[in-house]
Amino acid sequence: MIYTNNVSLFKYYLPTMVMLASTLTVSGEKHNLFQSLYADLCNDDTPIESYISKYFINLLALVGILLSAISISMLNRNILLGLVVGLTAMILTYPVANEIIPFFIRAGDELLTRRTTFNFPFDWHKYFIGFVFIVFFLSLQFIFIQYLGKKAKKNTLLSNLKLNKVNL
Repeated sequence: MIYTNNVSLFKYYLPTMVMLASTLTVSGEKHNLFQSLYADLCNDDTPIESYISKYFINLLALVGILLSAISISMLNRNILLGLVVGLTAMILTYPVANEIIPFFIRAGDELLTRRTTFNFPFDWHKYFIGFVFIVFFLSLQFIFIQYLGKKAKKNTLLSNLKLNKVNL
């Protein structure tokens, strides 16, 4: 991204890393793939690299969320919009990645293995389900941010209009 001069994409890419790491960890648990990438830290035998990996990914995602919130706030000259966008990104990044996406991956896996006789090599269907829900939640976040941006611009224009009428 730096080489192609798309540094502005970091604010979208970094929070997505949490959902991607969670998807890879949950999807690869049967074959012991990606187990230290974004592991549940509640176990007593969790290796140190799991702690380092999970906290580093969370830190990068937090930096991306802050970049997004600050840039939207500065672009629209509306601090409240930046706070709402940051809060929305936090809600859609951490709880979705830690609870909702793994739930849908496990439920989809159970449904497909129970209702079909197809053998899914290396559980590719889990990865696919996770990626589909990542795209869904990112699209939902994008639509919500666009809606809030239009609403904030309208409110800013109305307040400026009222201010101009008072000054006349």
